[in-house]
Amino acid sequence: MGDKDQLLRMVAVLKANGIDVIQDIVLNHIDGAGSQNGAGGRDPAAIDDGSTNKFKNFRYVSYATPASAESASNYLARSGRFSKNWPNFYPNNSYICCSNEMNTPIGVLIFL
Repeated sequence: MGDKDQLLRMVAVLKANGIDVIQDIVLNHIDGAGSQNGAGGRDPAAIDDGSTNKFKNFRYVSYATPASAESASNYLARSGRFSKNWPNFYPNNSYICCSNEMNTPIGVLIFL
């Protein structure tokens, strides 16, 4: 737990002591990941204002198989890095979790 500055200080101290740091994230790996109920790939915390279908399109596209349709099966068949323009990625008015410019992390996991 902590903010961006604390994370950077921790990384500096670990590196100074010969410990390499690898940051790993799992985006929105909490709910609605399967397609049994037709919600595969949809953001469970997205605002339901009717303007988005809630499919997660993460930032920084580098897809080997880009989206050809906006369906659960098409979303789950994609591969590559994060896509961009996820509606309500941050900020999200119905899921306020962040208090700084880095989007305060929920937790930091360190493997030693």
